[in-house]
Amino acid sequence: MDDSQEIINTLRGFSIWGMYRNAAPLDQLLMTGMVLVGAVVIVAALIRRFGNGARSGLLSTLGLAALLAGLLGAAYEGWMILATARMMHVTRFVIVLPSVIETACVFGLGLIVWFIAALGNAGARQPV
Repeated sequence: MDDSQEIINTLRGFSIWGMYRNAAPLDQLLMTGMVLVGAVVIVAALIRRFGNGARSGLLSTLGLAALLAGLLGAAYEGWMILATARMMHVTRFVIVLPSVIETACVFGLGLIVWFIAALGNAGARQPV
């Protein structure tokens, strides 16, 4: 069996809930935090949009914090994947694939929250 077939078989039973349940505690913490901050950002963006108010410092701060947390969390997890793979002499990508997907999910959630915050502030009037 070649590597591409093994990757397909690994991803066949893949689900978001299964990934979250089997993730490392740091990944679980980061993903939960990103979802909660994302909910706050969505509410703040809707309030700012429908209230036609000035730019929100809260939206900017939460968006950048989420992006930074996602980037640093992904960098740390990627470093840990690399260190563990070298220490255990892992030479096959299919073995570390679930961890790589978790890492990409953490970064993706941070990017999504930042994007929602940026859209929430887009077109807002400058504070006087």
